[in-house]
Amino acid sequence: VPGLDVLPAAEDLWALDLEAAGGNRGRCYRAVRDMREAMEEDNAYDVMVIDCPPNLSAACVSAILASDAVIIPVLSDACSATGVGDLVDQIASLRSLHPELRVAGVLVNQWHRSPVVEDSVAYLREEGLVPVYDTVIRRTDKVPESSWARMAVQAWSPFCSAARDYRAWVAELLEKEGI
Repeated sequence: VPGLDVLPAAEDLWALDLEAAGGNRGRCYRAVRDMREAMEEDNAYDVMVIDCPPNLSAACVSAILASDAVIIPVLSDACSATGVGDLVDQIASLRSLHPELRVAGVLVNQWHRSPVVEDSVAYLREEGLVPVYDTVIRRTDKVPESSWARMAVQAWSPFCSAARDYRAWVAELLEKEGI
């Protein structure tokens, strides 16, 4: 999609966590924001997606504080579904540092046809804490294969179900964000 780039999570992000642990949280929190601002000045992208590990580490907080909106990916299990509320609360606590920050929605990952998965998605939609995207990302072995190959799934297997689902989600995201 023109104007869209994904910055994949990488093991190098641990360096930001180490720096923050050493007491330099301010510089750590500014690192991703500074990168985003440089890209905005260049008009390089309309949308930038920053993939983060599933925790509120310094690297993840830095990415959140550099963002306008947060998209919460969830697995289709009870812990992930019920944990969305806690994560929404944690993100809300960051609004003191970034008042315009919002949660754009929940993106269901590794979806497959199963009663427990369908119940999990129904719970997320009925709970209504944040919007849930209509598009779900289906489970496929191509995603872990692509991570072992250190390639985006779009490059590794562009026609697998997950790659097609991600393209459909991007179209939905752009439409809902008015881009």
